[in-house]
Amino acid sequence: MGKRQHNRRDDRRQAHVNAHSAGRGRVLPFPLRRAAPHAPAPQPRSRQRPAGSVGTDLLAGQELPQARAQHTAPRVHKALSAPSLPAGGRAPSDVFRPAATTPAGATRPSPVDASSRKRNLPRRLALLTLVCAQVLFAVVALWAATSPYWQVRHVRVEGTDDAIVLRAIEALPLTGCNIFRCDLAARVRRVEALPAVARAGIRTAYPDTLVVTVILRRPALLWSTPSAQLVIASDGTVLGTPDSDAAYASAALVQVRDATGAAFGGRTPAAGSQLSPTLVEMAGQLRKGVQEVLGDGWTLAYTTDTGFVAASADGRQVDFGTPRDAAQAASDSGSVASLLSDPTSQQVAQGVQTQLAELRALLHQLGGAARQAVLIDLRWGGHPFYRLAG
Repeated sequence: MGKRQHNRRDDRRQAHVNAHSAGRGRVLPFPLRRAAPHAPAPQPRSRQRPAGSVGTDLLAGQELPQARAQHTAPRVHKALSAPSLPAGGRAPSDVFRPAATTPAGATRPSPVDASSRKRNLPRRLALLTLVCAQVLFAVVALWAATSPYWQVRHVRVEGTDDAIVLRAIEALPLTGCNIFRCDLAARVRRVEALPAVARAGIRTAYPDTLVVTVILRRPALLWSTPSAQLVIASDGTVLGTPDSDAAYASAALVQVRDATGAAFGGRTPAAGSQLSPTLVEMAGQLRKGVQEVLGDGWTLAYTTDTGFVAASADGRQVDFGTPRDAAQAASDSGSVASLLSDPTSQQVAQGVQTQLAELRALLHQLGGAARQAVLIDLRWGGHPFYRLAG
């Protein structure tokens, strides 16, 4: 618009100079050169249009330098054909609306940022899920550790139907703990401390029960002392008196008479006391073997000086000695180490079998005079000693 006005001023100036020259009779040989106007600074194209020229492009037919430079740029806005303005020259508010503009200082989101957010969305969701799961787990763990619902109230025993043992286990302090925090190992030790229980195990049955599985000791001997008769298990544990449990009274036990209480140092042992397992092993082997070799009518006794002795009602006696004597009879080495070491149950069992074989051979050698032997001593290994009556 400014360039067109400038050109019109130059045309009027040229016409005025030509008229002035014609009045003087002179004609300029060349037209007046127009001075090149200074290129004005590029101004932003105004959206305001003069009244009465709505929809008319004022720059139609002209190509500005800015327009030539933007031929290759994509056209963003298309010309909108506006309807005729009503009287008064003002456009109604529903015809022209201001274009949405970005507030000052705000930036439009970049496509790269939007794509990055889309890629990070699954990761954020997974992290949120993990946090929620941890919080839920912490809440459940706190509830399980503090709620009375998980407190142990019942004990169930498996492995035996012995009423005495069942009552003894139920009397133990096994309940009252939280089922997730119960010290099961300590409770197993309490159950195994009972004389009748050889091994025990405990497992949980949710929400409030402990299941106790037991293996009981097997009674093997009835050891008679001056003060009481004691039931001895196969591992040497004193289980109690025969009347302490109905199962002991009905068992077929090997009887050993201890007139002085030598095996327990002259004292009456309490239930749970321990007798040497080799004594129990030797007594069991002798009770079965003596009956096979000597027949009925023989009793098995234990003394401090001799050890195990088989005695008959008519006064005859066979000395078997201690477990160490029996083991020595089997090895017959006579070494100091073998004499001083404690034998194992297997060595004792082999030694008793050796002694019974020597007794059988000696009785066969004596023949008819076997009943005249008032004393047979088998504590000397392969060299038994005997003494005849008279």
